[in-house]
Amino acid sequence: ASRKAMIRDLTLKQEAISLDNRSVSIGSEAVKNSLRTPDGDRLEYRDGAPLQRMSEYQEWIENTANNLNYSAKARVNSRKIGQKMLSMLRELAQQMRNEAIAIESLLKDSIRTWTEWRDTLQAQVAGKDKEMRSADAAIDEITFSLKQKGGPLQVALNRQSQRGLRPGIELCNDKAQHALHQELMMLKSSLLALENQLDKARESRKRLGAERDRLKGKLEICEQNLVIDNEILRVIRSTFPHEIQLSGFLLSETK
Repeated sequence: ASRKAMIRDLTLKQEAISLDNRSVSIGSEAVKNSLRTPDGDRLEYRDGAPLQRMSEYQEWIENTANNLNYSAKARVNSRKIGQKMLSMLRELAQQMRNEAIAIESLLKDSIRTWTEWRDTLQAQVAGKDKEMRSADAAIDEITFSLKQKGGPLQVALNRQSQRGLRPGIELCNDKAQHALHQELMMLKSSLLALENQLDKARESRKRLGAERDRLKGKLEICEQNLVIDNEILRVIRSTFPHEIQLSGFLLSETK
């Protein structure tokens, strides 16, 4: 653009020189006497042609030629600078490409690891859920057994109380009383064993719940890390698509 502007400037100056010479050559004597050079000197004529020129066109041509030379040198320098910048951009693009490939590889490994951990934790959580359902069923069964045995125990206690109130009976020699007492002891022992089993079952159920919550927390962390890694990988792949990675350059060379 600057070269075109300078060439146009040279053309206009040449046209101005031609007009200048033409106006001088066709001027009248009166005009001749009144015309002066740019320095203030009166024009002198010989054989109808002025000895001086209104414009120092030779200097114009020299200045314009110098400007064109400077412009050519500036274009060469600009081209060198552009080539150097292009080389630097290519090097930076190559570094970015290498870093993107390395990060993508690391993210793939991380996603693979997190996926394996997630699958393992999901299986462990499912196993704990199954154990918790078994523990709940055992607790329900023990609770039902306690209710079932609570009735006979209450009946045996009532019978023992009633037999103790009968007059004229020596309890120490009463075989029926002894049998009833043994039955009560067996019922109490059975109920006590069931209560111990119920306590253990509830404690086991509580422990299973705590372990499941711990595994569930780890599973949520794995899933969150998977979401983050996949999002970063998506951004890298959209920022550095496959064709850019193959070329190793981020800018169009045709521009």
